Amino acid sequence: MSNWEKWTKKYVWDDEKTPFFISIEKLTKLQAKKELFLYLLFVGTPFGLIGFMSLAGITRGEHLGYLFLLIYSATIMISLYFISATKSSYAAFYSATAPLVLFLFLLIDGFPPKLHEVGQSALLVFLLLWLRYAMRIIRICRRFPNMREGVATPPTW
Repeated sequence: MSNWEKWTKKYVWDDEKTPFFISIEKLTKLQAKKELFLYLLFVGTPFGLIGFMSLAGITRGEHLGYLFLLIYSATIMISLYFISATKSSYAAFYSATAPLVLFLFLLIDGFPPKLHEVGQSALLVFLLLWLRYAMRIIRICRRFPNMREGVATPPTW
């Protein structure tokens, strides 16, 4: 019989590798870098895809909204680069506008027609949780220069 708690703790709730439940005051720079990297993947992947899809829409000659979407996606990707390179709180603040813009898009364009009320509610809750987490990222970037140095611990397998 395997010890699932040990493996879950090791890969999901490891304080060094996934410090999502540690307060910002207790984070080390190493933990903050890992959390910022996962945030960059979380935001960068869909916005990279949105940028490519909007570029395809522009090349097909569809409406002007795709141009604005392409520009916004590109600026989000640039802000993610600045978060990675300089830990800029201004870039983090700009990237935090992403769930708000998606919510505004849903208000203007409407929800997908086949999405029922439960799905709409789940999407709105997801956007609110994303906005809440983006506020944590802003605080991490603001506090990053004052964080203590972290030491990487070797894996225990």
